[in-house]
This record gives sequence, C-alpha cells and structure tokens, in this order.
Amino acid sequence: MKDTYTYLNSSKYLISNDWHVIEIEWQTASAPGANDGFLTLWIDGVLKETIGSADNDTLTIDEARLGATSGIDTGTSGSMYFDQFESHRDTYIGP
Repeated sequence: MKDTYTYLNSSKYLISNDWHVIEIEWQTASAPGANDGFLTLWIDGVLKETIGSADNDTLTIDEARLGATSGIDTGTSGSMYFDQFESHRDTYIGP
C-alpha cells in the first residue's frame, strides 16, 4: 500500500498443485517524498517481480492475508491449503 492508501499489485503467477515457498519482501521508503520503497515477490527462491518507486514511508505492514481475498468469479471453486506460515522481520526465509 502507498501513502495515498492505494494498493500496489503484482502480476499473477501460475503455480502447480504442489508444495511451494512464496516470499514477499517489503521495504519502506527511506524518507518522506523519497519514493524509494519497494516490494519483491519470490516463488521457490526465484525472484519473480520487483515493484519499485513506492511512496510508502508513512505506513507499516500490520496484517497478511492468505488465499483469495477478492475477485472470485462464480465459476471458481475448490479449496486452498496452507501447511505453514512463517514471517521474519529481517532475514531471508528461502525454500
């Protein structure tokens, strides 16, 4: 999320019906107006996307949501299973 309370969205990535490690790195902007914050998305230890130039110096992460949170069409069905959730403040988790 940016200081304007708008979201930063990544692309969508297809993964198989198997065990995966999904990691998100978030860095706040270094100062008001610096707009140098970023988010990175890693899947199974491979960098998939970096969203840079984020104006996010006044906000912090206070929640994480797992699963489909919106935009589910009526033809979609099934279950999502999460075996584990791990969160680190300062270190890489990795596969």
